[in-house]
This record gives sequence, C-alpha cells and structure tokens, in this order.
Amino acid sequence: MKISNKNLPQFISNFNLRWDGSFTSFEHFCMMKILYIHGLGSSPKSEKMDLMKSHGEVVALHLDYTTCTNAFQLLSKTIQKEQITAIVGSSMGGLLGFWLAEEHSLPCLLFNPAISKEYTDYSLGIEKQALGNCPQRFVVLGQQDEVVDPQATFDYLTKNTPSSTEQRLLWCSTLAHQIPDDFFGEMLKDWTLFLRR
Repeated sequence: MKISNKNLPQFISNFNLRWDGSFTSFEHFCMMKILYIHGLGSSPKSEKMDLMKSHGEVVALHLDYTTCTNAFQLLSKTIQKEQITAIVGSSMGGLLGFWLAEEHSLPCLLFNPAISKEYTDYSLGIEKQALGNCPQRFVVLGQQDEVVDPQATFDYLTKNTPSSTEQRLLWCSTLAHQIPDDFFGEMLKDWTLFLRR
C-alpha cells in the first residue's frame, strides 16, 4: 500500500497504538533524539557527533564543569525542551547521564561513568533519587581506565540496579579512559541492538 502525505498522520497514530512499550517503536528508531554529555575537560567532538547522527538527531551542550554549578538542572531542562528520547554520556558526563536517565525515565549508553567517584571540586547540582526509572542502561567499562575505577563502578551498578532496569555491563580489557572514535561507533551499534530487544 502506498502511503501518501494525507495518510501519514493516521498511519503513525495507528503504529503507536500497537506499540508494546519497548524501544522498538517507529518513534525511537526513526526519530531518536539523543542528548550527548561529554566528560570533564572535553567537548562535544565532531567525530563522535557524526557517529551519533547516524542513529538519530543529536543535542549536545559544551559544559565547563569548573564554572557551571547547575549542570544537572541545565541538562534536565534541555531534555524537556528538546524532547530527548535517549542519553549518551562519558566519564563525568556518564555520571550526569546516569542520574538524568533515572530522573526522566530514559535509556542510556554510558562510557566509564564516574558514578563511584566523589567530585569535591565540582558542584554539578545532581539530584539523586531512588533507582529503577531508567528502562535500559548499557554501560561500557574500560579495564585499563586510570581515571575512574571500573571495579568500583561495576560493584555499584550490580548492587544498586533494581530488576525494573534492563542493564548490560560490558568489560573491555584493553580500553582505558579515553574512548577511540571507531570503538565509540561500534558501541553505538551494539546499544541500538540492545534497545531493540
């Protein structure tokens, strides 16, 4: 059946009525809107942005964590304003992404998230809450990470993640703290397959 522009809104409406609550829907894969949160001392690098754009629209803010004392609130407002449907974060951005995914019930992909690390020099304004709202979390841990202790992150996630969150923890024996672009791209592909389950 050929779908004309006239029939398209009804087609989308009918599709959504059949959606079973998983992230296999038309909205989440044809129109996924990703919030990317970079790490400390980094920025939204164009190579990683380009890789994410092949999976949906990307929104990214350049945050100076040394002066921004309300990063959590700023990103939370961005999620609402931009109607974000998924989060990708790395290191300190992974820490923010972890709690934002809980706050807004969004799936996330986190690289070496600094969940177990205490940042006494930075006021991020994180609002912690009970865990279990994030529907799907994919976490990549570099065994050679010299900045964030991967074992401490692993222990925290395995002890504190309730059954309501589908979680995959991926240990990478040769990965350090920095994420090479080609590896980043491969993990994006694995993450989207994980969301389709």
